[in-house]
Amino acid sequence: MIKHLLTITLRNMTKQKVRSIISILCITAGLLCFSVCHYYSTIMSRGNKFLDTYERMAVIRGKNHPNMYIGFSPDKIKGLGNEEILGMAFFTNGTTNFETQSDAVYRVSTTFCNHDYFLVFPPKLIEGSLKDFDKRPDIIVVTRNFIRKYADAGTTIGSSVTINKKVYTIGAIIESYPAGMNNYITSYDLFVPSPESYGDKILLLRNPSDIETVNKRLALLDWEGYRAEPQCYLMSQLPHRAGMELYISIIGLIILIVALTNYFSFSISSFVNRTREITLRQCLGGKSNNIFGLLFIEQFIILTFSCILTLALSESLLPAFINSLSYDIRRELEIDIPFLLASELKYTVLILGASFLLCYVSVTRIIRHIHRKGLSGRAGRGKHLLRNISLGSQFFFSFLFLFGIAGIYMQMQSYSSSTTPLLTDDEKENLIIIPTYSYDNKLNKELTEVCDYFRAKSWCESLSLFCFNTMNIGKKYVIVHQVTEEYLNQMKIEKHHKPGEKFAYITPTIDTEIRSDSSFQTIRFREELEYPIKGQCQVFPQPQYGTSYLTVLPFEKGYEPDNIILQLKEGANRKQALQEIKEKINPYYPANATYEATTLYDNQVEGLNVLRNLFIVCAIISLLITILGIYHSIQIDTERRQKEVAIRKVNGAHISDIYWLFGKSYVMLYLVAMILAVPICLFLMIMADSMIKFDYRHPMLWSIPMLVAAMVILLTISWRIYRIARINPAEIIKNE
Repeated sequence: MIKHLLTITLRNMTKQKVRSIISILCITAGLLCFSVCHYYSTIMSRGNKFLDTYERMAVIRGKNHPNMYIGFSPDKIKGLGNEEILGMAFFTNGTTNFETQSDAVYRVSTTFCNHDYFLVFPPKLIEGSLKDFDKRPDIIVVTRNFIRKYADAGTTIGSSVTINKKVYTIGAIIESYPAGMNNYITSYDLFVPSPESYGDKILLLRNPSDIETVNKRLALLDWEGYRAEPQCYLMSQLPHRAGMELYISIIGLIILIVALTNYFSFSISSFVNRTREITLRQCLGGKSNNIFGLLFIEQFIILTFSCILTLALSESLLPAFINSLSYDIRRELEIDIPFLLASELKYTVLILGASFLLCYVSVTRIIRHIHRKGLSGRAGRGKHLLRNISLGSQFFFSFLFLFGIAGIYMQMQSYSSSTTPLLTDDEKENLIIIPTYSYDNKLNKELTEVCDYFRAKSWCESLSLFCFNTMNIGKKYVIVHQVTEEYLNQMKIEKHHKPGEKFAYITPTIDTEIRSDSSFQTIRFREELEYPIKGQCQVFPQPQYGTSYLTVLPFEKGYEPDNIILQLKEGANRKQALQEIKEKINPYYPANATYEATTLYDNQVEGLNVLRNLFIVCAIISLLITILGIYHSIQIDTERRQKEVAIRKVNGAHISDIYWLFGKSYVMLYLVAMILAVPICLFLMIMADSMIKFDYRHPMLWSIPMLVAAMVILLTISWRIYRIARINPAEIIKNE
């Protein structure tokens, strides 16, 4: 019987191969997107919950203010005794440069911590011992992943490694910690001893109930000079507010919903179209469970193929894509593939359960329909209701992503223009930013040679040095840019000083609010340096610095710049210039964190650019799923109504009439989805106003997404309608 059902199912899937392929592609896209988004959402929100010690972890915060961090010395906590507090971990996460025995340099994730770190966060020891950690300052601990990555560099237990020009010995190898510990997404590669007063601090209690005793003892200590009275909180009791992880999960869920609406719509329409076949089978003695198996096996095969394709893409394509990104992004996106694959299997089982219920309900309704109308029964009114709801939902979610892309892009333009209003977009694209941080500060040591090399290039218009600092003018927090003379020309700052003169240029805000006192004519920086104010500059700091004040001062000899700024000549070979810049700079950078050419515009909108790219990827996936849904729907419509089209053409209908006959339902769905999407998008933009400023009144914000969505729909249905409209009516009637 099963063999018979499989034969029938495969025959039907072959007959409806387009629908089957679309279903598989839709589920694969939705499942892959949702699983990846939900993975990062889980990592960002789970913290230390997977550790056995989690319920006994405690932190010290402000009394009645659990989000207020309090910096305290270890001696304060040592005075509380060791009965209730078993250990106190001090740690901080960052990156260091690791040098192999072949002199290759790599940037690796590093945790600087004390010995109690491994008591609070118990690892699985693979080899070696943790006893000598921080007792001998040259002993480090590495993870299994670190050994796998750099095994060819001679890294193993007992071997010596060089980290930031200091030689260490590997004393232990531990199993890699899962990502998300201490709310860090990044991986853990190696652990280096550090002073106890350095970094974050987490206590390990003997029992969760000991928190009351610890708080009583805390109250007896002298906390004079601290911002607030301290209080000990269990980490499990700290309030948690959903942040970015919630939005990431919602975005993935939206893509999955769009995909599943296609899948379930196709499935139900397939069940309805096979009502006569199923009715005939029951009349010939077919049982309900056989009919159920006939429908469910098809869904099972589609989901199985989708799951296999999703797992294959996750294991091959996803790691390759992440490895192609820059180190800073790649470090934040490292993914635990086995955990992801297990999640995808779980989600597939849940979708399979939903398909099981769908088949059960469909079989029940079909059998009732058989009892009422028998073999002559046809689907009644509303047979396209589910399909229309499915397509309308897909249009709606596609609009959301398109509106998001348009809004973020416009914000990027506004943001960049407000920061450097005197420069055009092309001029910003011709300014290349080169960070000067490098291994052993080698780039700054050879700065003169590097600058001379670039100045000698035919594509180099000018070169300037840039250093970022801060200071206070009165009670105002001011950002200071120390720059060379060429920077003023690059930013089109009008100069009012003679060559070689000291100068200070201030933003109009400082000139209005701080310089209102006519006696205030100079800027004193670091007490020993004083610069006369020569004029204003139309260059502003980025909003994340929390201030609109800025001062431009000359770059003093002996300082180390933060960036080299190269200006390319107009009409220069940009590709060649960027290639030569990379070839010159990359030897100063670690092998796995090479220099990526960054323009001034990219540097200004870096965070928004990442968000825009995320929306672009989601919009492309959503639109592709929508196109597949429209394609399947218009194909069914045109195939079913060929005879009607032939009769209309015989009676004098024009091609425009045929277009309207098939296209009007899609136009209505487009309009309904748009009417719903616009106010919801407006509401979401208002809610996100604290992070991103949207220009609601700009017509391009609304017109471009509408136009893109309309073009996608028209192009998808037009060619199919054109084909059916050009068919000879005589051929259609003859075939009928």
